[in-house]
Amino acid sequence: MSISPTGQHAQDRPHSPLARAPLGATALAVAAGLSLLLTAPPAWALATDARALAMGNAYSMVADEADMAAWNPALLAISQPNQHWFELTAPSVNLGLGNNFLSLNSLVNLLPNAKGQAASLSQNAVSSLLAGLPTSGWQIALDSGARAAIASPPLATSVMLETDADMQGVGIPHDLVQLLLEGNTGTPQVDISALDGATVAAIASAGISHAIALPHFLGKESALGVTVKYLQGLAYGTVTNATGSLATTDPLGEVSASASLEYQAAYPSSLSNLLSTGSGVAVDLGFVNQLDDQLRWGLMMGNLGYIKWNHIQDRIESVNQAPTGAGLSATGAASTPNFSNALKQTSGVNNGKSNIDGHLPPYARIGIAWEGNLGLPRTSRSHDPWSMPVIASLDAQQGFGEGYGISTTPELRIGLEVRPLGRWLPLRVGTTVGGDLPMMGAGFGIDLDRFRIDVAAGTMFGYFDNSAKGLYGTVTTNFAI
Repeated sequence: MSISPTGQHAQDRPHSPLARAPLGATALAVAAGLSLLLTAPPAWALATDARALAMGNAYSMVADEADMAAWNPALLAISQPNQHWFELTAPSVNLGLGNNFLSLNSLVNLLPNAKGQAASLSQNAVSSLLAGLPTSGWQIALDSGARAAIASPPLATSVMLETDADMQGVGIPHDLVQLLLEGNTGTPQVDISALDGATVAAIASAGISHAIALPHFLGKESALGVTVKYLQGLAYGTVTNATGSLATTDPLGEVSASASLEYQAAYPSSLSNLLSTGSGVAVDLGFVNQLDDQLRWGLMMGNLGYIKWNHIQDRIESVNQAPTGAGLSATGAASTPNFSNALKQTSGVNNGKSNIDGHLPPYARIGIAWEGNLGLPRTSRSHDPWSMPVIASLDAQQGFGEGYGISTTPELRIGLEVRPLGRWLPLRVGTTVGGDLPMMGAGFGIDLDRFRIDVAAGTMFGYFDNSAKGLYGTVTTNFAI
């Protein structure tokens, strides 16, 4: 006999209310106690710049703000319309929240109704949800960041500061999600071995960029650029060995556990120790060729460098718990076992004495952009033809390693900007296909030449509410002198 999340026998269960899943809640609490919410992090990083996000990140040949070197440092030596002595991007802030399992539409359907009643799922609905559950589990993506930059295009030089805090490896293992949805009738045991190798990191950077113009050999003008960045590690963690499982047993949903999680972590014990957590250096190289007044293309190699994490803390968390009551008692009341006495944390033999050296995953990007005007011909009733500024862009990116926002899955990005009411009100739309993060973005700006504010929103892991699994938002302000 098996117990479902509702407390009914499996043969009598008509549906599965998620809010009443004591077995799943108990297993989830144990998993949290063991730090089992880490899963392998794919590359989910998005652009900090609002204009870039709105154009689907097809931005490497469009950028003309102070942070243009982040997209290709050679842009600093390419002539720009209405060029100013100094450009300032401050601040540019972004926030994104998503997951790799439930679409926005599904999440809305699972929320309690206006009366506070929990959502209910039929067995067919549960089966349909599980069919779309990735083998890596239900992963949560939380990304926030900020960027500030100052550039002098006449001097072909810029300085940029950036920080990014990501919770991109946080999630719930596949078996545990199945347990939450089906109860122990479907998955009595949760295996944690898939957590091996899970890694999360947070890094801040400061960089200086410079570009030089090349002799005219193709088209109007060409340039080479370089960015040198100092990397400051803020926090790091990786799972080195995960063994064992959690289990629910019949008939009253007892829970047992025999599991061990070994991990390494680097983090500052105080603000004064922040600079000793980790450090590194990275270089970006760029080339841009302006073929004529409307068409340009360019290449970039990024992330050529390394980061070293210091004073690694070795930790082992383990739990050994004999079957203990959970789920429903004989009276029908929900009960949760206390695992606090079963949890044990110990230090490894090299605790605080070892370092980790890691090469950053490099990537290559190629981009092309066309900028011009679309207009209607002059008619007998209109002596002045209507004209609309347009920018169309296309980027392709290939990573040569995983992590730190880079993926080995090729990406294709397409973006469009139009200004139907004149240059002061740009409207944008774009998309990224391929890669680990298919998305769609849209946004607008208010451009007053020496001041511009851009706002953008985008989807994560899909394009519309029935497929997208998260939302992203960014605001950027730019000033010119």
